[in-house]
Amino acid sequence: MEGHLEVVELLIEAGADLDRANGDGDTPLALALQSQEEHPQPELVLLLLRAGASVAAPTRTSVLAEAVMVGNHDILEAMLTPEAKSVVDAPDRRGRTALQQAVDKGNWDTAAKLVALGASHATAATEKSVPLVKAAYAGATKLCEAFLDAGVPIDIMDHEWSPLHQAIRGNQVETARMLLRRGADAKLLGTLHQGCMYLAAEVPSVELAEMCLAAGADPCVAKKDGWFPLHQAATKGSAAIAKLLIAAGADPGAPGLRGFAPLHCAATNGAAGVVSILLEAGADPLQESAQGFKPVISALERDNGEVMRLILQAGESPNYASSNGRTLLMQAASRGRAAQCIALLDAGADATAVDSSGKTALELAVPESRSVMEAASVLQRWFRRRHLVFWRESWT
Repeated sequence: MEGHLEVVELLIEAGADLDRANGDGDTPLALALQSQEEHPQPELVLLLLRAGASVAAPTRTSVLAEAVMVGNHDILEAMLTPEAKSVVDAPDRRGRTALQQAVDKGNWDTAAKLVALGASHATAATEKSVPLVKAAYAGATKLCEAFLDAGVPIDIMDHEWSPLHQAIRGNQVETARMLLRRGADAKLLGTLHQGCMYLAAEVPSVELAEMCLAAGADPCVAKKDGWFPLHQAATKGSAAIAKLLIAAGADPGAPGLRGFAPLHCAATNGAAGVVSILLEAGADPLQESAQGFKPVISALERDNGEVMRLILQAGESPNYASSNGRTLLMQAASRGRAAQCIALLDAGADATAVDSSGKTALELAVPESRSVMEAASVLQRWFRRRHLVFWRESWT
């Protein structure tokens, strides 16, 4: 219901009781706040507050939580006074405290003021919504410190994550640094077994990875699905983190989910820098996944000639063929991978080979798209050069 500002002002001047609750248990201040969603009238709320309406008056709903839901800065400033201490943890009509509302809305300044007034972290926390954990993800470092100063356990979990986990996931370097300085456990694992190093590689952030490693995080712990931090660094294409993990003892050939090694991941994503680091560290260029896929097959996902060259130079055959008889050149040509066709031809791939259906790489490079036309053009140029060499040799 919309409030009538002039009438309310007249009634206040006439001495109306500002804190009397109606039959439903709502004070005028509570009613004014509840009406803000449909009929925004912040001046009405401010009028009641300036006239002396008590934030602590008995009411069926927390006027503080209602005010946080409204989100008006002037209203919050007027209500967050020492008088509010006695009702700071009172729930609103939805059963939520002011601190819960502030955290869920990402209103970190208001949350900090509520904590300063004595708002209880325990009262505001649920299994899946822990204020300290949410604040860490957002990088609200001062609020996190206020929670810790109030006695909140530094490694409290919100079912899945600790505050440190969420600071890393949110790429909040300063918050993570503060948590580690105050004793957060860098070895703690999430419910899916994600450790700090895995999360830092997922971001990816070299700075966070270095911080966690220095704090004792395990570089070799795998998720429940078998994926290691090095797999994640390879997937993200972070050569720096891959190098850091290997130096800390990570296995460059560790088989993960479905038997895929980090080299498969790097090759799939065209991460030439990571491919180079893994091969230098001893990764096997011929290592097969559980389904029999080699890294060179993974490399065909992206047209990265450098990745193909690195794997070929490490020992893979340029004429390797799948079970259907299709060579790498045929597969690259059929996908329009011009850069990889060049790398394969330079390494000695046989452009005249045929697959089980009798097709050559050139025949597979049908002009269905611009990329395939480019691959076909590469093969046509190769054939022309080959025929020219043959003609010259026949006349000498």
